[in-house]
Amino acid sequence: MIPNTFVAIILWLAGYYLAKFVSKLLTSLLQRTGINSVYDYLGWDRRPAADSKFGLASLLGQITKVIIILFSQLKPFNGPTP
Repeated sequence: MIPNTFVAIILWLAGYYLAKFVSKLLTSLLQRTGINSVYDYLGWDRRPAADSKFGLASLLGQITKVIIILFSQLKPFNGPTP
């Protein structure tokens, strides 16, 4: 039987790579929809470049990545289930 530490490491790695994949996928999909043009719609003069890390698409991608990583940590830290 595999010790719980190894299971926790495997779950963390799987959660990290899943979050990384989903984040990149979501960011690219949102960039293709033109969500970064919301700055023009709001009338803001200073708009980040399309490939900037401060665009709305990349911000939403990073938030999604953090949420997935946090949820992937729930199982290893909750302890064994009866």
